[in-house]
Amino acid sequence: MKKARGATLGGDAQHAKLAEQIATELERQVIAQGLPVGHDLGNETALAEAFGVSRWVAREALAITEREGLTRMRRGRNGGIVVAATADDVLATAVCNYLLFARVNADELIKVRKVVDRVAYVLAATQAKDSDVRIARDLLNRSPGSDRTGKLQQAVEIYSLIMRLTNNPFVGLFGTALSRLTMCLSVLNGNKYPASDRSPLNDRLVEIRRRQLECIIGADANGVIEAAADAANAWAVMFENAMDAKIALARAPQIAEDLSTILHSDATVKRAAIVAIQIELDIRAANLSSGDTLASEPQLMERYGVGRPVLREAIRSLERYGLVRSGTGRGGGVRVGTPNSGGVVQRALDYFEAARISRRDVDVLAGEIIVLIAELLVERLQGEHASPPEALLSAIKVASQATKANARTALDAVFFEAASATRSPLLILLMTMCAEFRKSALPKRFWVSGVSDEAGMAEALDGFENALRKRDAQFARRAMSRLASLAFQAPQATAAHNSLLGFLPRGD
Repeated sequence: MKKARGATLGGDAQHAKLAEQIATELERQVIAQGLPVGHDLGNETALAEAFGVSRWVAREALAITEREGLTRMRRGRNGGIVVAATADDVLATAVCNYLLFARVNADELIKVRKVVDRVAYVLAATQAKDSDVRIARDLLNRSPGSDRTGKLQQAVEIYSLIMRLTNNPFVGLFGTALSRLTMCLSVLNGNKYPASDRSPLNDRLVEIRRRQLECIIGADANGVIEAAADAANAWAVMFENAMDAKIALARAPQIAEDLSTILHSDATVKRAAIVAIQIELDIRAANLSSGDTLASEPQLMERYGVGRPVLREAIRSLERYGLVRSGTGRGGGVRVGTPNSGGVVQRALDYFEAARISRRDVDVLAGEIIVLIAELLVERLQGEHASPPEALLSAIKVASQATKANARTALDAVFFEAASATRSPLLILLMTMCAEFRKSALPKRFWVSGVSDEAGMAEALDGFENALRKRDAQFARRAMSRLASLAFQAPQATAAHNSLLGFLPRGD
C-alpha cells in the first residue's frame, strides 16, 4: 500500500486529517485494483505499518471506510479487514450522502430522477444482451411472495438489474444514488422503511417495476418511458405530507437505523452513525446556517449520551462532506459548515478512470440533463422575477465567439454556469462531475473536441439567451436541446448513441 501524504502531522486535529487522507488513499487503491467484496486487506497493524502511522490513526481511518461501507472487520480466527462493497456501490452511497446533507428537496429530486430513469430504461431496452434478458425473465418468474418485505426486495432487485442492463456505469451510478436518496428523503418525510403500509416501495411501485422490466425484455422503449413517469408519480405521493422537524428529531435513532438500512443493507448500525444523523437533524430542526455554532464537545456528548470517541467519529463522518467543521481555541467547538462536493467528485473521477468509463457514457445522460437545467433555470427566474446571472451571460458570449477548436470547451462552460444558476446541489454535482471528467486525460482517448456546425451553435446560443431574458421555458428547452445535439454528436459516437439522443422525448 502507498503511504498517505502528510504522514508527519501531529496533534489530534492533524491525526484526524491524516486519518482522512489514509481513508481516501485506501479507497482509491480498492477502486484502482478492482478488489472484489470479501478481499482481505490485512489487519489494523499491517495497515498502520503500510502507511507509516500509529494504530490510533489507522483505526480512525478504518472507522471512516467502515462508515462509508467500503470495509468491514471480519471477526474470528481468520479475522481482519475485508472489502465490504463494490466500488460503484460505495460511490453511489457517497453521492447519496452528499446530496442528503446538501438538502436536495423532493420536488427537485423527482424531476431529475425522471430524466435519469428515462435514459436508463431506454438504454436497457435497446442495448440489453440476450444473456441479460434471460436473467430478467428468471427474476420476473420468481414469485416475490405475499408479504410486503418480499415484494420490496424483488423491486430493489429489479431496479438494480435495470441499472446493470444499461451497460452504462455512469447512468447506473446516478440511478442507484438517486434511488437511495429518494428512499432516504421518504424516511425523513415520515415514512417507515422497509415494511409498512406507507413504505416507499409500495405495491404500486412494485407493479411498475415489474412492468418496466417486461418492457425492457420486449425492447419496448415507449413502454419504459411511460413506466418511468408512473414511478415518479408514485414517489411524489410519498412526499405529500412533510414530517414536522421536532417529530423528526424525536425519532432520530429510528430514522438513523432506517437510513443505514437503505445505505448499507448488510451493515450493523453503529452508534456513531446514529449520532451523525442526530446532529444533521439538529441542524435541520434549528435551521442553522454555515458558521453557526452547534455546541461544544462536552455539550454534544451530554446531549447524545456518548463518549468522546463516538462523538468524534460521528463528527468526522460529517466533516468529510463539509456539513460541520470543528476547531480548538477561542473559535473552537463544532460549527455548521457548507456541504462540499469536492471529495465526492474526486472519488468519482478515480472510479471513472478505474472503470474506464468513456465520454459517451457520460454525455448520453448529460445531454438530457442540460435540457432539464434550462427549464428549471427559467422557472427560478420566473419565480424570483430575476435576470439571467452575469456569469452565465458571459459564458454564452464567449461560446458564441468560439472557434471550432475550442467550441466544445466553451459549451461546457455554458452548461456548467446554467447548472450553477439553478442553485440545485444535485444538478451542480452532476455537471461538475461531467466537466471535471472532460478535463481529465482519460476522455482524450475516446473523443475529439469540436462542434461541426458553428453557425448553428451561435444561433442556438442566441436563442437560449433570448429565452432566458424573456423567461420562456419552452424556447429555453428548445435552444438547449439543439445545443445538446451539437455538443454530443461526434464522429466517434456510436450509431446506438446517436439514435438514442434522437429517440428520447424532450417532454415528460
